[in-house]
Amino acid sequence: MLCRWLIFLTCLSASLSAAATECCGKGAQNKRARAPRATSPEQTLRDARLLAIQKVILKQLGYRRPPNVTRSQVSEAEKKKMLRLYEMSLEETSESRESVEHEELSTAKTFHSFPATDELPQEVSAEDWDNGLHKVRLYFQPDFPQIHHRHRHLRVANAKLKLYKSEIFPENLVKSTDGLVTLSFYQLLEPPRTGKTTLKRLIESRTTSVLQTGWEKIDVTATVQSWMTSPEKNYGIEVVCDHEPLNDVITFYGTNRDRDSEVRRPDETDDLDVLVPRLIVLTQEVRSPLRERRSSETEDCLVGDGETRCCRYPLYVNFTEIGWGDWIVAPEGFNAFYCDGSCPYRYKSANTHSLIKSTLHHLNPASPQPCCVAKRLSPLSVLNYDDSDTPQLVVTPLNDIVVDQCACT
Repeated sequence: MLCRWLIFLTCLSASLSAAATECCGKGAQNKRARAPRATSPEQTLRDARLLAIQKVILKQLGYRRPPNVTRSQVSEAEKKKMLRLYEMSLEETSESRESVEHEELSTAKTFHSFPATDELPQEVSAEDWDNGLHKVRLYFQPDFPQIHHRHRHLRVANAKLKLYKSEIFPENLVKSTDGLVTLSFYQLLEPPRTGKTTLKRLIESRTTSVLQTGWEKIDVTATVQSWMTSPEKNYGIEVVCDHEPLNDVITFYGTNRDRDSEVRRPDETDDLDVLVPRLIVLTQEVRSPLRERRSSETEDCLVGDGETRCCRYPLYVNFTEIGWGDWIVAPEGFNAFYCDGSCPYRYKSANTHSLIKSTLHHLNPASPQPCCVAKRLSPLSVLNYDDSDTPQLVVTPLNDIVVDQCACT
C-alpha cells in the first residue's frame, strides 16, 4: 500500500512539473518556474475568492477579458499626468470614506432635476466642444441651495444620469455581431482642447443593445458631489462608444436636433422634455458630530487563530501575482478582506431586523440563522489601461470592493 502511494505522489509531482514547464514556455519565459505545492482546502478557497474578485473587477469595468496593452502608445509624460490624477482620486476616496464613517444624516432627502443645457463650460469654445464621431458631450448646471450653518452642509445622497436611446441603427455597426456595444462615461476634469488629450475620469463602462430603444441610467453620485464642492471644475460628461461610431448607431434624445425633430415619443410619454438628458439628484443636509474614529483593524481576525464567530479576515490581492500587473499600473495590490464565521445569538447584529432574526432562531432553531456578511464597503481607485483599440490610461473607481466592516444579518 505504501509503495502504491509513493508511486502516485511521484506521478502527480511529475505531471505538475510538466504543466508548470508548459505554462512557462507559452507565456512566462521571464519568470522562474515554481515548484509545485500541495493545495490545502484553505488555499483552494483563497484562490476561489481571488478568482471571484477578478471576475467582479472585469464586470465593473465592462471588459470581457483583460486589455491587451501591447498596442498602447502612452507616453511617459501622459503616464506621469495620469499618476497625478490617480493620487488625487485617492485623496477624494479617503475623504468620502471618512464622510461615511463620521457624518450623521439629519434631514430628509430633497429631489432635484437638472436638464442638459446648450451652454458651454467656462473656458471652452464651440470648436473644442465638438462631439466627434465616437462621442457626445453633455453639460449640466446643477444649482443647489446654500446652507448657512457652520455645523451643517449639503451632500449628494444619490445622483443619476438619464439618457434616452431614441433612435438606433444596428445596420451601421462595424465590429459588433450581436448588437451590443460598450458605452464609457467620463467626467471631464479640464476644458477640452481640439487635438489635445483631455484629462478625464472614468465613471462607468457598460454594455448596451442597439437593437431596441430605451433608457440608460448611470450612477454619477461622485461626479455631482465633486461639482457641488468645486463648481468651477464642472466641465461636463463625455459618453464614448468603444469600437463603434456612436452617432452612427445610437441617438440620445436631446443631443442631435436634426434627428430629434423626427423622433416619435414613447407611448407612455406625453412630454418630450422628459426625454432630454437629465441629472436626477437627491441631496441631504448632514452634520458632522465630533466622535472618535473607530479602528476596524482591532476587530480583524486571522485564519487559524481560533475565532469561529463572524469576523473580518485579510485577503490581499496582488495584481502582478494574478497576471494583471501589465494593465493595472497602480496600486500594486490591495487588501479586499472578506467576512466569515458563525452568528451566535445576538452577536454583531447589523440592525434591528437581524436582531429579530437571531432571536427567532434562538427560540426556534428551525428558522434561518443570521449570516456573516459585509456591513460596510468602500471603493478602490485604480490606474489602468482601457479596452480600446489603442489602450489609454484611465483612473477607474471600483465600487464596494473593499470590506470595511462585517456583521450578522
